[in-house]
Amino acid sequence: QKEPFKKRWFILDSQNRKLFYFKGQLDAEELGVIFIGTESNGYSVKECVPKHTRGNKWKCGVMVQTPERQFVFMCEQEREQKEWLDVLRQVLSRPMAPQDYTVEANIKYKR
Repeated sequence: QKEPFKKRWFILDSQNRKLFYFKGQLDAEELGVIFIGTESNGYSVKECVPKHTRGNKWKCGVMVQTPERQFVFMCEQEREQKEWLDVLRQVLSRPMAPQDYTVEANIKYKR
């Protein structure tokens, strides 16, 4: 992590396995979207405390690993970290349906 963390807002669409992130709380268009697959397909989520990060005031990290990339998010409070870990793990543990593979492919294609 060479850049300082920037405040972002997140929305999880657990039904469609998408984690959206926004620059501002009221933004209509997302900055990006992360597909949340299953562990057997190379996805994982875990608690983390990144080292050597500039501007890191918070210590409650969440790392989302996809086959292509690793995302690190920081939460203001442990309670928020636990809530995010719990809901993301619920999505990870649910088997992917055929339409989920199409969603995953469309998200990869957009990058």
